[in-house]
Amino acid sequence: MGTEKFKLTILIAVIFTFSLTSCKEDRIAANEACVSAWNACKNKCPEYPDCDYPGLDATPEELNAFNECLLGIKIREDCLESCDEALVECLTTPLQEN
Repeated sequence: MGTEKFKLTILIAVIFTFSLTSCKEDRIAANEACVSAWNACKNKCPEYPDCDYPGLDATPEELNAFNECLLGIKIREDCLESCDEALVECLTTPLQEN
């Protein structure tokens, strides 16, 4: 009876280890997919505009153009932030059961 219990314990340990390894591999694949989606998201964000401060003697048109440029920076930052939030959500989403 002792040998049977030992064999059963070993069998359970092997199955448990296999399931952990399988889950680990699934999680790694899911994480890689999340990072790939994150990179694709970031690539869709507009580039940072090149904003040059027009100086103290700027015309209203120059100041308006500068403000629009700064808005472009905010748009880029918001886009990147949404990509980061999607990455966190993706990485923390439990794997689906098969």
